[in-house]
Amino acid sequence: MDLERKHSIFSVLLHTFVGILLGYVSLLLEKAIIAAPVAIIVLIVLGFITNKVVGKKKRSWWLSNGVVIYLFMWFLSWVIFFNLL
Repeated sequence: MDLERKHSIFSVLLHTFVGILLGYVSLLLEKAIIAAPVAIIVLIVLGFITNKVVGKKKRSWWLSNGVVIYLFMWFLSWVIFFNLL
């Protein structure tokens, strides 16, 4: 596997795991006004961590391999956890 593909896989898995975790944390926070800013702050911090691990990438790389996946998994898991309880 080439290095670019390993970086993409790492980014997708990291953003997926953190998105699901934050979906549960958002359920515990109980208010969307608090949960959404917390999720955005975590996304920004996650972006800095990803930059340190995989090196500087363009914004479009981070959007496709991180932001979209993170937001989708966060919202999806938040809705699923909300409906289960």
